[in-house]
Amino acid sequence: MRLLRNPKSSLYLVAAFVILLLLLFARHSRASELQLEGGAAVLRGYTPTLGLSIQWPDAGPVGTDYELGFMLIGDGSFNGQEFGNQVAWYGMIWDGYRSVELGIGAAYFNVESPFTCQFTFALGARWRITERLSTQWRHFSTGGSCDPNTGRDILSIAWRF
Repeated sequence: MRLLRNPKSSLYLVAAFVILLLLLFARHSRASELQLEGGAAVLRGYTPTLGLSIQWPDAGPVGTDYELGFMLIGDGSFNGQEFGNQVAWYGMIWDGYRSVELGIGAAYFNVESPFTCQFTFALGARWRITERLSTQWRHFSTGGSCDPNTGRDILSIAWRF
């Protein structure tokens, strides 16, 4: 199970995105908008995940939060079937009450897997333990628009900078 066994073009794209986020937002943004998360895909084959996102609090309709980010999903196997690394690019809208938030959005995976097609829907649930620390669940699925449709469920812990 390796996390960075992606095509070089994908790794360069991810590196460029991280550098761009750090250059554009780290100096001029509020400290709580950049989020780093680490966790694992927990159903249908355990594999590590690592993600980075930028969030715009209260920027959406009725005070919702916008989030754009990417996630590296490691390779592994499930029921004897091998699957490779993936990079997921996603955009979500989050809203909640007190420390509990729910999110909905869309995602694009650089390659198909036995669980999802390249274009998927994204659902999320987040519990903010503190202002900076949270735990979250994300589900990426095609919603029945193509096969396969089993989806990916990812549990992670996130830290806001």
